[in-house]
Amino acid sequence: MLGLTRNSVPTVFVQILSRYFILYGIFPYVPEGHYAVFMACICWAWTEVIRFSFYTLKEFNVSIGAHSFTRMIGFFRYNSFIVLYPIGVSGELLSSYKAWQHFKTLPQNQRPYTYSMPNTLNVSFDLTFIVQFVIPMLYIGIFP
Repeated sequence: MLGLTRNSVPTVFVQILSRYFILYGIFPYVPEGHYAVFMACICWAWTEVIRFSFYTLKEFNVSIGAHSFTRMIGFFRYNSFIVLYPIGVSGELLSSYKAWQHFKTLPQNQRPYTYSMPNTLNVSFDLTFIVQFVIPMLYIGIFP
């Protein structure tokens, strides 16, 4: 949006929005210490370390093929997604499933981010439904 990078604004917006949703809307409701949170977070972290190492080298005009270290960073920048993306998405979906299991045990009026009818706005929102149906369908459509 500011022209600092050549990335697509809608693509980056969806990535950031989905990460914030998982971070603040799902992770707090997953049992503490569950491996799915670790799967997602370690993939996010590793990806960012690789990405920003690569961008730093480019910013300082260091040739990616100049040294074995820079070749390794370049290799990981363009190939690590093959492993990290499916593991990260699996962690996010498993976390969503665990949160959904938690939501099911709560009464309707105690579920987080749930707004039931009747109300003055005549609208309703149920995070349980979103986590159970919408998120998996979005991942099926967007993951490839």
